[in-house]
Amino acid sequence: MQSPTARPTVPGRKGQGELRLTAALFCERILQEKDESLSAIRIADRITVDVVAQADIPNGVAIPIPTVLLLVFRKERGVEGRHHITVNGEDPKGLSVFTGQADVVIAEGEGKGANLILRFQFGAKVGGFYWFNVEADGQQMTRIPLEVVITRAGASALARDDSRGQR
Repeated sequence: MQSPTARPTVPGRKGQGELRLTAALFCERILQEKDESLSAIRIADRITVDVVAQADIPNGVAIPIPTVLLLVFRKERGVEGRHHITVNGEDPKGLSVFTGQADVVIAEGEGKGANLILRFQFGAKVGGFYWFNVEADGQQMTRIPLEVVITRAGASALARDDSRGQR
């Protein structure tokens, strides 16, 4: 078990250096400037979905949840080159709702790293905590929670309004 201060890392070649995951967060969008600096807009750990706004999706049917995930990697010597990143999402019951893969390339030189922006959609059938496992080269780096709150408030009010119009 890792200590609370342990940082997620992947060992470099021949045990030299480490690939470090320095940030992993969900947000609404990412702005990328000309100098390649990033701004994460509306960082979130909870998404609220009103089913009325989603065309009255019935209970048990997956609600599409659009998501942006930013992963920031930095390195020490020895981890230059291509690294395979995998993100697996699980619903509150542990069932898979998303699998995404991408490669990042870490250049040679001090202070180099890579930013990975994943834009994806997953289906939420129930509210609760969805966990996204991030792996680099097959080694787990972190788990990120995203709480999905599904509201059906307004559905009964909408039904009452419809019934009044049919009298």
